[in-house]
Formats: sequence, structure tokens, C-alpha cells
Amino acid sequence: MRAGRIGAAALAFGAALAVDDDAPPPGMDVLPWVRAAAAALSPPPSPLPGRPWSDDLAALTAPDPTRAAGAIARLVRIGSAVIPDLAILADDRDWQLRARIVRVLAGIGGRAVVPLLLRLADDREPRVRHTALLALARAEGPEVYQRLVTALASADPDERALAAEALGGYGDPRAIPELARRHDDPDAPARAAQLRALQRLVRRERAVPVVEELLHSGSGEVRRVVLEALAGHNDTRLSPALGALLDSRDALEVLLAARALASAGDARAVAPLIQLAASDRLPQLCDAAASTLQRLTGYRAGPGKAWELWWRDQRERYQRLAARDALIAELTALDRPLPDLSAFTTEELAPLIDIAIEQRPAPPWLPARVLAALRREGERWIEPLVTRIDAEADSERRLELLLLLDEIGGPAAKPAFVRQFTLVDEREAAAHERWRQQRVVPPDLRPERALIRLALERR
Repeated sequence: MRAGRIGAAALAFGAALAVDDDAPPPGMDVLPWVRAAAAALSPPPSPLPGRPWSDDLAALTAPDPTRAAGAIARLVRIGSAVIPDLAILADDRDWQLRARIVRVLAGIGGRAVVPLLLRLADDREPRVRHTALLALARAEGPEVYQRLVTALASADPDERALAAEALGGYGDPRAIPELARRHDDPDAPARAAQLRALQRLVRRERAVPVVEELLHSGSGEVRRVVLEALAGHNDTRLSPALGALLDSRDALEVLLAARALASAGDARAVAPLIQLAASDRLPQLCDAAASTLQRLTGYRAGPGKAWELWWRDQRERYQRLAARDALIAELTALDRPLPDLSAFTTEELAPLIDIAIEQRPAPPWLPARVLAALRREGERWIEPLVTRIDAEADSERRLELLLLLDEIGGPAAKPAFVRQFTLVDEREAAAHERWRQQRVVPPDLRPERALIRLALERR
């Protein structure tokens, strides 16, 4: 039950920041002329000189939560100029006012809010303190990270859980070992919050060196927690470290590493997985390796020597694909220059098209990097894209491929778009014929036609 309360508190905190301050309270806008007349008879007092947000400061203290919510949103829009006044109000005895101040500070974010948020994170009222801990995820500065890490060791299990949630949002990969070392937290909701935070952090672009170090030299328990958090990840930069763990003497580590390799789709993992699948280790480990191999290769063999026979025929091809996936891993690193793609054929690099149109699981920053790499080669990708477009039956997927062709094809793509304009008419005629004969509802091809027309106009 307490885990639900913590989650609900986090959701309510986020929703509170999104309140529409211009929406009137229910029932108050029925007779607008009455309100206008009342305002004419008794106009509201002017704000204090030099402090145009004084009415909103007053509204923070209002018992009506709707009025206070509107003030919070307006103060957030004003920004850091209101912080000195909020610091004065933060000494008020009303804990609800102090909690509202936290919401304003969270909405403003950045460095300027840090001193007051840290002060409220030590508030005597737990509800204010907990809200402030969550709000620190929106702040910036070294003091923020240190305060959240300190809260992980709090005697209050709710505070430990909320600190973990905030660290997940704050995004500093230094928190990964701090969270992983607390795998034995006696409080189940706190442990669950720590795992959720780990799952967010290990997927950050800057997390790879920290995760690699923990997989290489972390203690057994820490390594297992990190492996558990990596389930479902798709950053291929971690594949070599995970592949190395397939030789571990710890059966659970091997099992978790084999499962973690299934989602990244990296051909570099095939060779060590085959060695495990064909070995005489525990059946569960060989089964896990074979299951991952099936996902990576499409070959449906179970565990055993069949994989060694398959590897004899496929070794050369998969060594080539492994080199390609090393290039994709290099593309994934934001601190590396864009690699040269010319050493591989467009057929070998076909996964880049799926990444660019976000049809293959990949880290969220990778499609933009792939698009930049494809754009540098431009004309080389016209024919492969046209081939994919011609073979694609789904109109929405075709639209995505046309957008990519428009983005990277340049002037040389004009003949391809002229041809596609004709094909749209043919597809539309065929779709209407299917409707006439089979009553299959035809797709709406107007967006496709409009995009092709715009692409031709630009050329």
C-alpha cells in the first residue's frame, strides 16, 4: 500500500505543475457579467510597487487550492525573480504554503532554486520534505546530487524511495553504484524505487563507462543488480562487457547477461553465445543462450552442438556483421565523430534505415546521429530507399521512408519522387478495385501524395 502512496505522490506532484492557471474554478464562470460588475464596483488592489507578482504571492496562502494552483503556474512563468520573496514566505508556519513554494521552485528549476529547495528538503514537516526531495530532480548543481545521495541513507523509508526517484530523474550516472549498493534495503517500496531509478540511469548516454566498470569489477551483488536493471536495454556499446560475463562462474550473472544481450541486437554477441549454447554448463544457461541466439539470428535451434555446425557456415558473414555493429556502437557515442560508412554495403547497413525512422529499438538519441551519417552519403541511399518504398505495403511506413528519402536524397532524388507520384495513383486505383471486389477499406493516400508533391516542389 505504501508503494502505491509513494507513486501517487510523485504523479500528483507532476500533475500539480501542469495546472492550467487560466481555467476558472468550476461554477464561477456561469454569469461573467456579474463578475465584471463586481470588479467594477470593487476593483482588486494594485500589486505592490516593483513587485507585480504580489497578488500571486498572496494567492499562495489562499485556502482555495484552485486559486493557489493558478498562482503557482503564474509564478513559475515569472521565473527566478520571485525566489527571494518565496524564501521569506518559506518561514511561514503553514506547511501547505511551504509545499506550494516547493512546487513553484520545481517549475522554475535550474541553479537559482537550489539553496531554497535544499532548505525545504530539511523541513520539519515530512510532506514538505518529501516534495522537496522530488523537486530536486529539476534543479542543477553539485549540492543537489550530494543531498539526494545522503537521503538514500535516511532512516525514513519513504525518504529513501523518493530520493531514488529523484536521482533517476536527475540523471547523474554517478548515482548508479550508489543505488546498486542498496540492493538489500529492508523496505520493499524503497528497493523497487531504487531499481526503477537504476533502469532509467543505465540507459543514459553518459552511463556506459560507469556500467562497464561495475560489470567488470563490481562486487557480485552489485553486478547482479546492474544486470537486472539492464534487462531490455538497447545500447550496443555494452555488448562486449555483457559478452565477457558469459564466461563467469556465477550462474545467475551468466543468465542475466545472456538475457540482456537479447534486446540490443548486436552481432558481436553471437560468437560467445554460441560457445555457451553448445557447452555443458547448466541447462538453464544453455537454454538462455540459445533463446537469445534465436532472436539475434533467426535460426531456431535449441541448445547444443547444432549451433557449432551453423557457425561453421555463418562465421564469415557474422564476423562482418559484428564489425558493422561495432560501427553502430560508435555512432551511439555522442562524444565521438560520425564514423565513415563507406566500408559497408547499403544492404549490410540496412538496420540504419530502421533506426532512422524509429522502427528498430535504439537509444533515443541515436536516430538523429544515424540521420546525420546517412545525410553525408546522400545519393548512395536513394536506390535502397526506393527499393524499400516499392516493397512496402503499409502506407504509413511508406510515408516514413519517403520522408527519409526527402531528407537525405538531395536533388538527385527528383526522378525517384516523379516515379513515386505515378505509383501513388496506381496504388490508389488498386485499392479502390479491392474495395469494389472485396470491400477492403482503402488507405488514405493523400498525405503520401502531398509529401511527394512538396518534395518535387523543393527540387
